[in-house]
Amino acid sequence: MLLASQYAAGEGGEEAVIQVEPENSASAAVARRAGFTRGEQPHSKDGRRFDRYTRDLRVAPQ
Repeated sequence: MLLASQYAAGEGGEEAVIQVEPENSASAAVARRAGFTRGEQPHSKDGRRFDRYTRDLRVAPQ
């Protein structure tokens, strides 16, 4: 996640988004460790709910 975020930022990306199924605690933990913060819970076209994690790529990683 960190390498992908660094690459995206270098290419001019402003925000990275990860959508995780709420039951997938391992993927949510990866997102949090990579500096993503939990946001809204969108639904897919088929009605499934996801937890959305975002990270501002314009801010240097800490």
